[in-house]
Amino acid sequence: MQISQTFSMEIALEKFIRRRENQQLLEKINAACKAPRSEEEQVLLRKMSRSHRRLVEGEW
Repeated sequence: MQISQTFSMEIALEKFIRRRENQQLLEKINAACKAPRSEEEQVLLRKMSRSHRRLVEGEW
């Protein structure tokens, strides 16, 4: 199979851009996860945890 050099470069460039975008997204996600939680977020997480615990109670 023969493909042109231009087409090959286009594919390589698309892959590079996609990998770079994925890396940037991962970095943003990791930064958001490392950020300290506000008091409001902590309260919400505790409430969600209690609610979830009640929902699955007795299923295990």
